[in-house]
Amino acid sequence: METANIQTAETPQSSGFRLRLFHVQVLIEIVALCVTGWMFYNKIAGQPLQCSEIGIINCSVVESSAWSRVLGFPTSGLGFIAHVIILSLLLLERRVSFFQQYAVPMLFGVTLFSVLYHFYLIYISLFVIKAICLWCMTAATLMTIQFGINSVRLRRYLAA
Repeated sequence: METANIQTAETPQSSGFRLRLFHVQVLIEIVALCVTGWMFYNKIAGQPLQCSEIGIINCSVVESSAWSRVLGFPTSGLGFIAHVIILSLLLLERRVSFFQQYAVPMLFGVTLFSVLYHFYLIYISLFVIKAICLWCMTAATLMTIQFGINSVRLRRYLAA
């Protein structure tokens, strides 16, 4: 009996936290899709990103560098695809039993790889290209936040 009371007392609180966390993650993904989608659109349209060109901040230098494409595909497109995958996993996690069971480690894996790739690109921007793109830094920040959230979720997932 005591166990049932404890579980009942904890369930609304933890489910409310999960619900708020879900909404935060979805909101981050919507913003990230807008940012990376805008970057990808500009890249394939051949238009330069609107960005300040003061000192080290210079989007056109970053966007025209050799690191702005992977095997001919724009890195902004890769970011857009990564965010589509993350948003899909978040939405499927609430509806499909397979994803209810495995979405947390999958989300952690996708965001871990993405954050490591962003950090690599930031290193290249700062020390090789010697210019940074504010759009790219925004995308990296959003992915880093998602990684942090998914790290917490994975820790809870593994503890359960």
